[in-house]
Amino acid sequence: MWIKSVQVKNWRGLAEAELTGLSSGLNVVAGPNESGKSRFVEALRFGLFESSKGQPAFKSRLRSWDAPSSRPQVIIEFDIRGEHWTVNKTFLQQAFNTTLIGPNVNLDGEDAEVRLRQMFGTDLGNAQRPAEGGQLGRWSLLWIDQGDSLNAPDVAGNAPVQGLLQEHLSGEVGLVAAGRTGQDVLRFADETWRRYYTAGGQESVAFRRLRDALAEAKGKREALEQRQQQLVADADRLTALQTDYDDLETRAGRTRTELGAAETKAQQLAEVAGKLELLAAQEQNLAAASETATGALQELEELQAQRDQFEQEREALAESTQAAIGAVRTADATMQELNEAVVQAEASLDACQTRTRQLLQAQQAQGAQRELEGKQRQLQQLTTLQEDIRAKGQALAALPAVTVARLEQLRTIENNLLEARARLQGAALRLSITAHQPLTLDGDRLDTAVTRDYHITAAQRIEVAGVLTLDVRPGGGELQGMQDDVIRLQREQRELLGELRLTDLASATSAHDDAKALRSRIEDLQAQLQDRFPMGREDLEGEIARLEGQLDQWRAIATDEDVPAALAEAEAAQERAASAAVTARARRDEQQQLAASNSLEAERLKERLANLDQQLAQLKQKLEAKPDLEAARQRLRDAQASQQEQADKVSKTREEYVSLGGDTVQADVQRLQQAMDGLKERLTNAHHDIIRLQESLRLAGNDDLHEALQKAEAEEAAAEEELRRTERAANTASLVREWVRKEYNEEREALLEPLRRAIERYLVRLFPNTRPQMDDFQIAGLQTQGAGYVELVDELSGGAREQVSLLTRLGLAEILAGEEGWPLVLDDVLVNTDPNRIKAMQPVLYEASRRHQILLFTCHGSLFDNVGADRWVELAGRRFVSS
Repeated sequence: MWIKSVQVKNWRGLAEAELTGLSSGLNVVAGPNESGKSRFVEALRFGLFESSKGQPAFKSRLRSWDAPSSRPQVIIEFDIRGEHWTVNKTFLQQAFNTTLIGPNVNLDGEDAEVRLRQMFGTDLGNAQRPAEGGQLGRWSLLWIDQGDSLNAPDVAGNAPVQGLLQEHLSGEVGLVAAGRTGQDVLRFADETWRRYYTAGGQESVAFRRLRDALAEAKGKREALEQRQQQLVADADRLTALQTDYDDLETRAGRTRTELGAAETKAQQLAEVAGKLELLAAQEQNLAAASETATGALQELEELQAQRDQFEQEREALAESTQAAIGAVRTADATMQELNEAVVQAEASLDACQTRTRQLLQAQQAQGAQRELEGKQRQLQQLTTLQEDIRAKGQALAALPAVTVARLEQLRTIENNLLEARARLQGAALRLSITAHQPLTLDGDRLDTAVTRDYHITAAQRIEVAGVLTLDVRPGGGELQGMQDDVIRLQREQRELLGELRLTDLASATSAHDDAKALRSRIEDLQAQLQDRFPMGREDLEGEIARLEGQLDQWRAIATDEDVPAALAEAEAAQERAASAAVTARARRDEQQQLAASNSLEAERLKERLANLDQQLAQLKQKLEAKPDLEAARQRLRDAQASQQEQADKVSKTREEYVSLGGDTVQADVQRLQQAMDGLKERLTNAHHDIIRLQESLRLAGNDDLHEALQKAEAEEAAAEEELRRTERAANTASLVREWVRKEYNEEREALLEPLRRAIERYLVRLFPNTRPQMDDFQIAGLQTQGAGYVELVDELSGGAREQVSLLTRLGLAEILAGEEGWPLVLDDVLVNTDPNRIKAMQPVLYEASRRHQILLFTCHGSLFDNVGADRWVELAGRRFVSS
């Protein structure tokens, strides 16, 4: 592209000024401050990139203070792709005021703006702010405004420019993977990796949650196991307590018997003591005989009663023990059956769950297949729309460029021509010749009585052979002028139709109407394309690829059956199997508790029966050593008779016994009573402990601890499996990311090599023996050959940074040029550079201008005298007042 001239009117203090005759090579526009250099740069920018429509604040400052009612105007002439164009824009009004004239093209308004942006590859952007960054396309790299020379070109934040650079570089080195495709793969690898790790390489929150979930499940399972162990210990302790309680009862019975005997003995001794002391040996013998007989009889009666009671208790206890043993056997058999039922129910549930998972995957596969088919239809529709738009665009380009103005011009010429012909016909000479005899008129035979009419608008000779010659000169100058008007209008009509490559007004009207209809149809199709396919072809193709990848993974589970119906049936069967498994486990656990209770009861009864048999054997042994009951009774009667005789004496001496010896017997009674109270308290405490442990075990049975422990173990296993699966996926993501990044960086280095070479060709002029270190499309640092140290660009001086920035832009311009270079607009780009470096920069600018047009605006013209400018423009100093 080649900017040939710039003309401004009413532009911020420039009433009217122009830069003309600009070269396609190096142009220097020099002048002091306030001479209008930056205003020309600004006018160029607005003329090329900004819309003429609207009055936002950034456009309002263009108005000239000395002519506030006048509107700023810029006219730019340029050549692009071998064609000459002129753009004319007037700003600060609501509607578009833009015209664009080129070969067979005369556009105005929004059509002109659209065509201009298509030619330059720019975007109008937000009309309320100046165009910048990605909106300027490649121009954001080729344009340096005053004060912006230190800044490196923004490529990273400019997606359109990145696309252009990648397209050019990929085409040159043939590395597509290092371009947008490689970035997409790298971005996908990074996104996959970030599912598991933070930017700092730490495990993600979700990853840590899996570890916490595993620890929580493990803790829950260990707590339940501890509780189960505690319950087993409590059951063992309960058995021990019950044994101790039975032993205490036996010991308490013996103590109780001893206490009763002691209390009886104390009473008898109280009666005998007085006799022993008052009546001496006789009273003592009688009391002893009576006491012995009484004790023997009572003991014998008690032993017989206790034997009868023990035998009854043993018979009942034996029956209870046999019943408990039978119940234990029955419970064990039932438990075996219930265990088998649980195993069968759980196997059925596992089968149902497996079937349900397979059908869910099949359902997902069918859904993905339907979605894929829908996306493929959308892609086909999108392709059809794009092909239709392309075909209509080609048809539009093939039509003659008949603008409204040209059509009106043709209609005016046609109307004027009709009017001129009508005037000429009205002013023409009418001549009638009638033959009275046969003759030859102008070489044609004319018979007798035949008349020939002539309509003469110019001098004409009529020959009557052998008779006369008739010279006719009609009208004079006015008729000749009418005839000249007709000829002139016919010529204008032919020339205009020839330019349009048309034959008549009707074909021009038809071409204009066809073009208008095609443009309208193209706009409709583009609107349909945007409305129906906002995501674009690339994203749609990406979705299709993703779905195809999913389907490839699911092909192994494809099925011909009715998946929704089969899934519903499988889920119902799974629910029934789960319910059956829960019921079977509950019955088994209930039966297990009953069996444990029966077994415990049977053992307790066996132990009691053994103790009772032992006591009964001891009691029978005692009875065999005792005398006959009747003899014992007789002895007692005899002793009682003797004792009765002494009764009066005993009553008289009782008070004396109490004071002389009864306290000793009473102490024994107190001792035994205290021992009995201690045994009762120990029995009470043991009974409470037994009740507490029984209640604890009963509550544990109600809590279904076994099922809870099984569930906790399953949850721990599931959490551990999920963590292991995630760890495997995270390791895979790390390996893939590392490999993709390594491959991408290697490809990227090769991709950037042409850009590095283009920049290095200019760089060595100012920084000899230096190699640029690239960071994507920018210079990150400078490395001196033979030295390992890299000096970062950010660490350079201001002058060196602006030199590197300019050299980078020249290199980028080389890559973006393609078959046709693009202009570089440089406004005071080397203001921080010393004269020696500017001198070294002059050959660089000259060499670059052989490939690209350069417009260099500077207030230090003397520093560029030897730059070899193809066009030098010197601006005179003037004073501007800010508007």
